[in-house]
Amino acid sequence: MVCADEELGAGDVLPALSQLVDKSIVNVDRSQPETRYRLLETIRQYALEKLIEAAEVDRARAAHLGYFMRWSEGTEPYLNTAGQLAWLNRFEAEHDNLRAALDWSQTHEHFAAEGLRLATACGTLWWLHGYASEGRARLTAALAQPGAQASTATRARALAHLANLVYQQSDYPAMRSPAEEALTIWRELGQAGRSGTALVLDLLGELATEEGDYDRAPALYEEAMRLYREINDVDGIGLTHMQLGWAADADW
Repeated sequence: MVCADEELGAGDVLPALSQLVDKSIVNVDRSQPETRYRLLETIRQYALEKLIEAAEVDRARAAHLGYFMRWSEGTEPYLNTAGQLAWLNRFEAEHDNLRAALDWSQTHEHFAAEGLRLATACGTLWWLHGYASEGRARLTAALAQPGAQASTATRARALAHLANLVYQQSDYPAMRSPAEEALTIWRELGQAGRSGTALVLDLLGELATEEGDYDRAPALYEEAMRLYREINDVDGIGLTHMQLGWAADADW
């Protein structure tokens, strides 16, 4: 058995985990496509008590937040691939871990940037799996943190996710502010912000269409189209053609 003060290397994890399973300290869950491991609840509570006694809770929570921030940022790009369903299921399996990490980041302002990065990486999950209300609340909270106010690409992405979720709820008046702030940031980023700018222009075009502003909507879509062509984003070009069609149909 590995002692508490020994440092585990990557090759030691599975043997150590097997020992814990053999001793019935860790339960094995094979009900999902990927095997998952859970501490017995009594052991988990005891471990938490020991962390509290050692004043190590915040360090453990920070490590937990950092791990799932990196995990979600690495996983999110796969949500727009042919293997989307499998990756969505992986995200869903970790949803409670993601929630716990986001909750903790809200109580520690020094980790506001990490919390915003994690919330941003969860935006696609919340949209595709119908967590519009939860995603809206969590993105709003993360964006409001004092340490998350810098005009960064992460903030722009978070604002765009928020605008999209608000749009899904048909709360059109509340959509404008995050969308316009996101657009401002992406424009400030210049060439590096062209993809984000095009995406938000599309969102604002949808807003204009829903509000009956049929003169403004096509102009927004046309600008988005120009940017998508500049960066050779075939999906974006196709999406914008569709949006122009919707706008024309609505105007008719």
